[in-house]
Amino acid sequence: MKKMKKIIAAFMAMAMLLCMIPVTVSAANEPTELYVGEVNKVKDNLIEELRVNGPRVRVESVREENSFYEITFEDGVGYVLTFYNLYPMSSVLPKKCGLYCDGDLTVRLDVTDDFMRKYPNQNANIVFDMNDYFEDPKNEGSELDTTGYNGWVVDGTLTIECTNKVADKAVLNVDGSFVRESKGSTGIKAKNILLNNVQINVNGGFIGIDAEDTIGMINSTLNANMDYRLRNGSERLFKYSIRTMNLLEAISAISEKGDISLKAYWGSGEGGINPNDKNDNSGMERDPHAYVYDYGFYVEKNINGEKSKSLRWREAFQMFYNPDMIPGCVYIANPAGIDTRRITGKQYKFNWVHISGNSASIHRPTTSAGVILEERLVCGSAYYIMDTCRVIGTLKWWQVVLYYLSFDWATA
Repeated sequence: MKKMKKIIAAFMAMAMLLCMIPVTVSAANEPTELYVGEVNKVKDNLIEELRVNGPRVRVESVREENSFYEITFEDGVGYVLTFYNLYPMSSVLPKKCGLYCDGDLTVRLDVTDDFMRKYPNQNANIVFDMNDYFEDPKNEGSELDTTGYNGWVVDGTLTIECTNKVADKAVLNVDGSFVRESKGSTGIKAKNILLNNVQINVNGGFIGIDAEDTIGMINSTLNANMDYRLRNGSERLFKYSIRTMNLLEAISAISEKGDISLKAYWGSGEGGINPNDKNDNSGMERDPHAYVYDYGFYVEKNINGEKSKSLRWREAFQMFYNPDMIPGCVYIANPAGIDTRRITGKQYKFNWVHISGNSASIHRPTTSAGVILEERLVCGSAYYIMDTCRVIGTLKWWQVVLYYLSFDWATA
């Protein structure tokens, strides 16, 4: 009996351990620290303050009337930091930056209803300028060496978006220090940077904007190292304007004065940097060291001008070129179903299609119209359809028998 109890206890312990694994993985990028450069608040961890005093924490600006920021938590989104009206940074963090977060963060730029009534054509305009702070003699420590100061630093995915109804894009200005050096002095630095319906002006003595993995843009404008103070005659005071592995943009525009370091890019819509796109007017010159990467569906047939694939039930087909290189902000979706999945190269199933790496197979027979799959660039609350594919799965007579014997029809 004792031995049986020990066996049961061991199984229960293993079951509890397995149940904990998904929670640990899903919370891997959830931040524990968030600091914003506001006078008298620079040492306050906003994540901890929200947990204690939630459901929202509001901080009033000491430099601009009726301007403030709020931190909240949204299911399915995570921690959201919203700046309102004309918010300006008023202090510098001990971490040598104006904003710091140790995980994924969504930043929204918004205006209040009162502000919108008073200034109907004015959108949010947020300023984090390290140089302005250090050049102001009223600020303590302004005589210090500004080497290595960054504007924003996020150790995860940073999403910046404007979701209000004002026609013009909200503006974010982030300047790191203008000291020329081999590291630091960056405007915005994060693992991934996703922009939606915003104008971002970023400057830094070394890099304007630095994303370790990906910069994704939808309906946005990115101006990197365009500030006149970054130039000394004909000599640039910085090394790079943009540095990232992947740059994907839709209906967007980019301007830069420094070098661009990236491995792959994709663009489409009214803006774009794809040389095959006739609507390319992003304004960014092609970097000879970069190349256009095709993240699209790989299909063998073109039916009625649409990318399609006709095959038999459970027959496999190639779906992507190089799926292991697809950035995390690119998803695959079945618009007629409920599933939207990040492309990870791993195995998963939709209602109709089973995907594994760059190959796919029909999980059950389709209707005569087939199944539409969309490849989407996802930036915050917006997405852009990069590519579409119609998959049609038909049956042979002997497959009809197998289909009904498998009972797949019961869940179709």
